[in-house]
Amino acid sequence: MANPPATAAGVQCDFLDLPAGTYAISIFHDAKDDGVLNTNVLGMPREGYGFSNNHTYATHPASFEESHFTVDA
Repeated sequence: MANPPATAAGVQCDFLDLPAGTYAISIFHDAKDDGVLNTNVLGMPREGYGFSNNHTYATHPASFEESHFTVDA
């Protein structure tokens, strides 16, 4: 998927014709526009991030099991 540009209104991603299945989403705000999630010396993110099911932890990214959801046909 292409990276949609952010606007003052936000960002919207449409997943068209998505087959039924189990999915998880992770996303980050590339504030420095350098293509990576910037972190501090301890490895903690310095840019915004999120996971489906709103799982966010200070010590590790959410696992697939913690962030998955089901899309029906």
